Amino acid sequence: MSDEEIGDFLRRFQHLRDLSLLRGGKLPNSIGNLKQLWYLNLSGSSEHKLPKTLQNGSSIKELGELECLEGKLRIWMLQKVDDAQDALGANLEGMRDLKKLDLRWSGDAYVDLRLSECHCSSLPPLGQLAYLKRLVIKALDKVERVGCEFYGDCTSTNIPFNSLESLTFERMLQWCEWIPDVAKSDRDKSFPCLQVLCISECLKLKNILLSHLPSLKQLTITKCSQFVLSLPRPTTIKKMSLNGTLQMTILIIW
Repeated sequence: MSDEEIGDFLRRFQHLRDLSLLRGGKLPNSIGNLKQLWYLNLSGSSEHKLPKTLQNGSSIKELGELECLEGKLRIWMLQKVDDAQDALGANLEGMRDLKKLDLRWSGDAYVDLRLSECHCSSLPPLGQLAYLKRLVIKALDKVERVGCEFYGDCTSTNIPFNSLESLTFERMLQWCEWIPDVAKSDRDKSFPCLQVLCISECLKLKNILLSHLPSLKQLTITKCSQFVLSLPRPTTIKKMSLNGTLQMTILIIW
């Protein structure tokens, strides 16, 4: 079957749910019209090439038409996406039946990153983005625990969150535990440059170990009623704001 014949075939069956292409070659542009596609299998050949409309990072929004996708979705080379509106147009939050989402960047020159309302139960290894300076994580309602998966590959020589200066967690309703990174030495501890930490509306979170944040200068805790704040002594914190946390317990560690 020629590439032209495959393209004509796909144009005729726009309600196709399951598609496996087990031969090499270029995917036709008409694959973008399969708006009800659930399953796409290209594993039979390593020579498949996406059509240009999907290779270009600025066209990632075309994924927004595939709301029926389920199972696993991988999106690589995300560093080519320059327009935030295109990324929003991909409508990943609308793909309710996805069980696993694999997002990958080539290179790590990212300064600002925001994760919001993702349907995932664990955080990606953002600690390996060596140039990340500001990170906001909001409304990941299924995340209960933040631990080693957040810092990244334990075999990596990179210090997790080596450049991060500001970190915000907001409206993480099921989050109850933050496990610090186990560093090989004091010199290898994560968050060496973190100066601002904001935690808001994390109703089940009980505590964090501020002693693992050696450069922290500003701490804001808002509406975290079960939170027990343990302050190391001495502390590097210069400004602290506690709002809507009337039941908060504050411990000073000598």
